[in-house]
Formats: sequence, structure tokens, C-alpha cells
Amino acid sequence: MDRSNLAPDAEALRNEAANWLLIIDRQPSLPNADRLRLLQWLNQSPEHRDCLLRTAYLWGRLQALYDLGIPLGDREGEAEGQENKEQANVPGSSNYKLPFAFSSAAVLLLTVLIFSADIPLLGTPAFEPQQQSFVSSIGQQQLIELNDGSSAMLNTNSQIKVNYTKGYRDIYLQRGEAHFTVAHNKTQPFRVFAGSSSIRAVGTAFAVNINKQGVDVTVTEGVVSLDSLKDPSQLSSSQPQKIAVETLGTLKAGQAATIVSATNSNQQPVNAVENFREIEYQSMTKKMSWTQGSLLFTGEPLHEVVEKISRYSTVNIELANPQIAAIKVAGLFPIGEMEALYQSLEDNFDLRVSHVADNQVLIHSENL
Repeated sequence: MDRSNLAPDAEALRNEAANWLLIIDRQPSLPNADRLRLLQWLNQSPEHRDCLLRTAYLWGRLQALYDLGIPLGDREGEAEGQENKEQANVPGSSNYKLPFAFSSAAVLLLTVLIFSADIPLLGTPAFEPQQQSFVSSIGQQQLIELNDGSSAMLNTNSQIKVNYTKGYRDIYLQRGEAHFTVAHNKTQPFRVFAGSSSIRAVGTAFAVNINKQGVDVTVTEGVVSLDSLKDPSQLSSSQPQKIAVETLGTLKAGQAATIVSATNSNQQPVNAVENFREIEYQSMTKKMSWTQGSLLFTGEPLHEVVEKISRYSTVNIELANPQIAAIKVAGLFPIGEMEALYQSLEDNFDLRVSHVADNQVLIHSENL
């Protein structure tokens, strides 16, 4: 069968494009042999050129291609147009949209679906009461479809309790991290409780992460309200309904903040909002890549990469040489596929990964 007219495999193509950018990052001048191989790869099809251009744009590496004089034809102008369009896509604006599509192994062009909290849907969907708990183990993720049409994506080592009643849709984040996509229903508020704080939404999408600093909230669609519980003991009620809160502020798409515990002048525990930040388009993509089953790195030092991936593994990962901690790592790695990450470190960063015990890995460099 003649396969010359078949479209290239999209996932394999994205892997190859990502690998070429890693090679260019490590060798900005690109030796003639590698340059020839890259040109041959680009000339295989228009899809090859488009994929490299899109991946370079996402990683912020377009300039590296231009500096090398890589011929991308008219697609250079297309990239500039896309970049100008995204510059107008400013966090906090009414037109702000967030990228949310990844393959399981590499980067692809981002697409987005936005639900505005200000646009009511036709009718109010009815749903059955729901009381249920969900848990994800270390390295596991779980997508939960809730009775009202909302969904919750649990990250590694996380736990939630769902309590849907006639008047409220309540979620208790008991540990870890979760991303919620909320079905629009103004008559039955959607509340997420984490510690002594709560996050209220109508029809929106946001992530909540309990960590050492406090409760981190990131809004990817719509608007949420950040509240502090005046009496956290109310949560112990078997059917909590109206809970007294103090509103700390609101966040809209493209914004994040951390709710931290503090004490007032009377030494009473209170909550406060700290580390408010606007998150740029590409940064949001990277921050939320876990919701698509991958971890995206765009030049983070190796010690930060190790700290992040350690959340998804029971294996203790150590750096043998302090000098390698600053090595910058870029790539998109499927969550749970640790061997693929180790192989990439060896192939692209002159590192060696040794399994010194069943639950211990040592990363070192032969040159140090």
C-alpha cells in the first residue's frame, strides 16, 4: 500500500518536534550534520513545519529558530500573527482564554473551551443528592464525573468528599490537589472547603492545592470567591448548609492566590490572602499541564524538576552532584512514566540515572 500520502502520526510528530527543540537548546549553533537532519525532517510534510513552529511558540523558543535561520516559509508570519493575538489575551481581561489540551506524550496546539459565569444556561439542571469520597494514590490521577454535570480531576495523592444536597453542592478537599469544572447552577452554589477556607463558584473552573504554604487557588475560567470560615466547627455538622464566612476577595480567569493561616491582634486564628498573581498564558499552560496527564518543563533547574516529579512517585530521587542541580530541563513528560523521564535525562542532558535500590534513584554526571 502506498503510504506516501498518509498524514504523519500526530503524537509521534509532537515528540519529534519537542526533541528537536531540546537539541537546539543544548547546541544553539547546531552543527552542520544536525542542521541537515533537521532540514530533512522539516521537508517531510507541512505538518512537520507546523508542529515545530507551534511547539517552539509554546516553549518560548521561536527566536531560537529565527536565529538559526531555519526556513519556515510563510508560517513565520503565521507565528507572529498568533503571538500578537496571544499578547492581546491578557490575564484578567474579558477575552482571556486559557490553553488546556495536551497529548499524553508531547506538546500540541492548545485549544480552549470557556464557560462564562455570567452567561446562564437554559434551565437549571436537576441532580440527585450525592455523598461519596474519592481518593487517588501516589502517582495516580482520577477524573470524577459528578451528578450535576460538574467534574473533579484529582491529582496525585489527593482526597475529596462530595456532599450534594438540595441547597448546596459541597466538596471537601481533604488533602492534595484537584481541578474542578463547575456546571452552571445559580440556585445551588458550588463550594470547595479546604482547611478553614472555602472557594465559591457558579459556573467556572479552578484548581485548589493544599500545600505547606496554605491553600493555593488558581482560576482557569470564570470567577470564584475566596472565603474564610468564621466557625470551622460548622463543617462537622452532618448536613452543613448556611455557613458563616468572611469574604477575602475574588479571583478571575488567569489569576491565582494563596490563602494562609495567620493570627489577628487578639492572637486568634484568621485567614489571609497572600501571593496574589496574574498568570500569563504560557505559564498557566505549564502550571495546569498535570490536568492533561503530563508535566511540562520549559527550562526549570533540575532540582526543581526532581522536587515536582517526586510528588508522583514513591521512589526517592537524589542528585549525586550539587553542580548538576542547576542544569535546565525542558520537555513534556507523561505522569507515571518515570523511565521515560530518566531516559530523556540521559539522552539529552549528559546525565546518568542509577537504580541503587528498589525505592532509590541516583542522578549523576560522568563529567563531574
